[in-house]
Amino acid sequence: MKQLLKLSNLPEDGVEPLDYPSADLGVKLDWLKEAKAKLEAFDMEKLEETLNTFQHFTAPIEDTTIHFVHERSPRADAVPLLLLHGWPGIFFDFHKIIKTLANPEDSTQPAFHVVAPSLPGYAWSPFPRKKICGLDGLANIFNKLMKEVLGYGEPAKPSGHVFLNSSYSIVQGAMILRYTGENYSNNAKLIHFNMFHAPAAGVASYAPWVDHLPIPRWLANPIKSTMQTWGLSEDDKGSIAQGASLRTGGRGYIEFQSTKPATIGYAVATSPVALLAYIGEKFLAWSDPTTMDINDLLATVTIYYLTSCFQTSVMMYQKRMGGVALLRNPLGYGKVKSPFAYSAFPYEITVPPTAWIARCGPLVQFKRHDKGGHFPALDNPTALVDDLRELVGAHWKRVSSLA
Repeated sequence: MKQLLKLSNLPEDGVEPLDYPSADLGVKLDWLKEAKAKLEAFDMEKLEETLNTFQHFTAPIEDTTIHFVHERSPRADAVPLLLLHGWPGIFFDFHKIIKTLANPEDSTQPAFHVVAPSLPGYAWSPFPRKKICGLDGLANIFNKLMKEVLGYGEPAKPSGHVFLNSSYSIVQGAMILRYTGENYSNNAKLIHFNMFHAPAAGVASYAPWVDHLPIPRWLANPIKSTMQTWGLSEDDKGSIAQGASLRTGGRGYIEFQSTKPATIGYAVATSPVALLAYIGEKFLAWSDPTTMDINDLLATVTIYYLTSCFQTSVMMYQKRMGGVALLRNPLGYGKVKSPFAYSAFPYEITVPPTAWIARCGPLVQFKRHDKGGHFPALDNPTALVDDLRELVGAHWKRVSSLA
């Protein structure tokens, strides 16, 4: 890998127009050159030592094999917790919080038996070429991992478990949790999201109909904009604008990965520089610049390259995009039955208004933070851990006693 990095020559000049140097065309060449130099010097032995501080396992489930980290708490009252990553994350997204969750310094805080799996096609979970799972299939796999493989929910172990989404992409961890909350609420007693798709509510739900009115664009656009933000707080209005920005200038990767995943997969997977540019652009766009650690990105790129999983990680998009549409459907598909919490981080891709989220199920906790983004376990781990502890501390005793 490092030999390939040294042999890879980057262009001398960037592609940004001289009269518009701040144009958002993707990753900046100067940043990529600096990141490439850091990746060449990256301490892989230290990464290996960090990985080896966790206990790794694999288990055959359905037609595939799942790799997972399992950190059991020494506490008898520990709550089983599943951590789900998304794209372009990996199980390593949680390396800063696994041990803290399992064995908190403050004995009055909840403790957890932590399970952090690799999604099929990521890291050491092989890609199931025979049968590519949809979102419902993945929810089933991870429910079986917790209940049948690890025995959480059996009489000898704590009843039920908590599902936590962090580092979730548009069609990965957060979406799996939605299907889990709809179909496995008896086992998934509590669910925590840091990314959530919700259909528009109230006046905003009628905004798309403006496009069908026989009026000019100059009149339709402000009417539509007003309807989309009618009755919302300033925070919620900002979230709506942020989501609109993604749809107009940041969703090209979704279209590519859901239509021609093999092409982008093979092109990027074989080059550590390509991985650094492609994944790095997402880390830069979706992370808090004041707290992002470049070493987390370098570790992610290294694991993607050494496990040769990029091409299989993007393959999953083609199968799952239909599930996302269902979860945004105002007719009620994708309702969460389990009590759930949502944490909003300012650099997340999109943050729906609280009222929209609350219509999707029993929302019992909402937190808005001033730092962090799409990867809060990396760029604001303290807030994420605090939110999870508060959720479980307030609601676990009640929900775990329910059949």
